[in-house]
Amino acid sequence: MATTHVRNVDEDSCVKAMNVIKKITAILDRYHIPYRQGKPGDGYDLVILAPGGVQLWEVKNPEQPPSKRKLTGMEIATRDWCKIAGIPYEVLETAEEAAEICARIKGR
Repeated sequence: MATTHVRNVDEDSCVKAMNVIKKITAILDRYHIPYRQGKPGDGYDLVILAPGGVQLWEVKNPEQPPSKRKLTGMEIATRDWCKIAGIPYEVLETAEEAAEICARIKGR
């Protein structure tokens, strides 16, 4: 008997967030800005190697209600640590936001 997989809301949300991250990484590639992707639970989604220093970016799914887009405990801890260390920690929801930051990084 064949089994079917029913995706739940969390899986759908994760897929949509990954699609936003793919769009953002394509923008980073276009601007020739190096990056590394974090792992689930790291407290960030992307490490950006920008001129002048490292930045951490957290990507939230814009299709989720605001209550679902809140930072997790690890993300809050990472953001707070970044603030103390003087490292920018950006929370993004769209590829357009990433393009604006990339343009600023590159001075365009």
